[in-house]
Amino acid sequence: MKEKINNLCSKVQFLSGAWLKLIAITSMLIDHVNKALIYPNLTSNDGVLTVVSNLFDIIGRIAFPLFCFLLVEGYFKTRSRKKYLFNLLLFGVISEVPFDMFTTACFFNMNWNNVMFTLALVLITIWCIDTLKERIKNKVVWVFVSLVIVTVIGIFSM
Repeated sequence: MKEKINNLCSKVQFLSGAWLKLIAITSMLIDHVNKALIYPNLTSNDGVLTVVSNLFDIIGRIAFPLFCFLLVEGYFKTRSRKKYLFNLLLFGVISEVPFDMFTTACFFNMNWNNVMFTLALVLITIWCIDTLKERIKNKVVWVFVSLVIVTVIGIFSM
């Protein structure tokens, strides 16, 4: 049965991981262009510019769910989850100062961090829940503990 499902999925697949990454990066770029070039120039009576800005906002919102999907795929396909997490955190640290300079015009802003740290927390959450799935045999207990983990990490992220 599993083989039939895999065969069906391989026939239905029309976007590869590379295409999803390209779509996510393009969406993110459009969103960042909007935030950097259009937002600062908006006034209350800019009809067309407001519509373009709203459209760019909508297109830009496609990026994060795609990056999360790719993160989950990467979690299950990577050889080293520790290295995967380390790379996310390392890139987050490297890109924090440019991110803060771009978004807040200051060298370091503790109140607003780049998305790499959020993705690292998502990876940690998935890792914890996946590890517990192997150790906790009672499905109801596993679901409850998983919800507690998601809640705690969600509160921590704020």
